[in-house]
Amino acid sequence: KVHQIPKRIFMDLFLPVGYPTSVGKSYLTYQFYDSLQGLCSYLRGVVSTSAVLTAAGVGDGDATAIGAAMTWAMRDGLGMIGGLFFFYITS
Repeated sequence: KVHQIPKRIFMDLFLPVGYPTSVGKSYLTYQFYDSLQGLCSYLRGVVSTSAVLTAAGVGDGDATAIGAAMTWAMRDGLGMIGGLFFFYITS
């Protein structure tokens, strides 16, 4: 069914082969907190980059360092998602 396609793609991309029988009962809890930690680490990098850009005096009066950092983060994030889908389609 068409409405199950996004769920199937999500499961193929992010869950191990044979899920749920191939992993322990606490796998989803572990994966949730591991992903949350990864996201927080990435956001820390964005804020750090913003601080470095501000300290270096990058930008003009209308552009903010946080805006530049967010643009960079969006570009980087979309590149990661694009890579996931590329490997999903080619594998």
